[in-house]
Amino acid sequence: MGSRNNLETFLQNINKKYININENRAEYIEHFNKLRDTLFLYLKEDPVLNKLFNGFQLGGSYGDNLKVGKPDEFDLVFYLRIPESDSIIVKRDPKVAGNVILDLTQVLNRISNQSNLQEIHNKLKSFVNANNLLLEDKLQSWLSGLVARALNKMENKIEVNGHTSELKYKKCGPAHTLFITTPNKYSVDFVPAIKLNARQNVLAPGLKQYFKVINWEAIPKPMKPFQPNNISFRASYYDAEAALLKDKSNLKSALRIMKKFRDTRQNISHLKSYYIKTLFLWQASRKDQSYWRKALTDVVVDMFQELEESFSAKGQLLFFWDHQLNMLGHLNGSQKNEMFNCLSKASYTIKRAASNMTVDIELRLLFTLSHEGERGAHGRLANASQETNSTVEPPPSGRPQEPQANEQKSRCCIT
Repeated sequence: MGSRNNLETFLQNINKKYININENRAEYIEHFNKLRDTLFLYLKEDPVLNKLFNGFQLGGSYGDNLKVGKPDEFDLVFYLRIPESDSIIVKRDPKVAGNVILDLTQVLNRISNQSNLQEIHNKLKSFVNANNLLLEDKLQSWLSGLVARALNKMENKIEVNGHTSELKYKKCGPAHTLFITTPNKYSVDFVPAIKLNARQNVLAPGLKQYFKVINWEAIPKPMKPFQPNNISFRASYYDAEAALLKDKSNLKSALRIMKKFRDTRQNISHLKSYYIKTLFLWQASRKDQSYWRKALTDVVVDMFQELEESFSAKGQLLFFWDHQLNMLGHLNGSQKNEMFNCLSKASYTIKRAASNMTVDIELRLLFTLSHEGERGAHGRLANASQETNSTVEPPPSGRPQEPQANEQKSRCCIT
């Protein structure tokens, strides 16, 4: 019982010291708010965008209250509401799991004779193919032009509290990303989303029990490699996901710790934040409220085991909203094996800590869940990392060997 209590205290300290960082948070947010408001002020000078614009919402880790470390990355979803949007015919994309196709035939017919919507009608006509299917690349090209024009009017800079920051723009997937380097370095992904109504969702019947919100979105996410005249949009259920993860005690703390583990590994870029979130969506749907009230130690041990199994040779991580999409399907066997080895080592260390929290295990756990620069604040363990030559008992057969305690950071993860 003592070891589990020690691990519980350790995890709570990791969460407090290295995850919930409030330093300079107010400065970041003030700067971000000014940048957001100024950019949209110029974007909405376009009469069509001004009519389509339907607000924005913080998304991603910050919007989910799952951000690890400084608030140096923001995801802002801005909504586009097409007139007569109830008339959009939404179909599952039979070729791309998790995606939808938007047919604007009825929309265009309904607004063709509405004099106040002629500009929008003409613009939408330029975004569709011969079958009136909305084209992701045409829509994104138009938005890219508007962002570039807005930034030009802003002279690619923003002034906040008398300090001028240079802005750099890059198109990254579905996002229009701005990079700011001074006074605080951060980036913002401005992600467009077509707002749709609940009755238009194409979820399988078994999933509709989790869909208790009014709207969902179709995200113009480009294909890889790039495909011109792309009719496929990624379905997004951000609000439904937020509702599913809400008010579940230790769920978010455990999720943040797993993200912290990911961030301490320089070569684990394939483990995206949304993959970790997806794992928790699945578990939130399977476990009742009482499970998440268990000790943080128990939840973390279980979730690392679940993630490890997802990366095993026969493992998979299905998109919660469309079980035909294996989110790890793009990884080859070698990549999955490297990821599995990395996760196995972390999972094994955490299990050992839960059963027998020795100094050596605590040191290994510190290496697992923190950056090198953070370890100096951990007192005696910081000194131990320079002195100890102890080894950790090897894992059971079939598990990868633990490196010795004085080895440098593992390079077991994917580059």
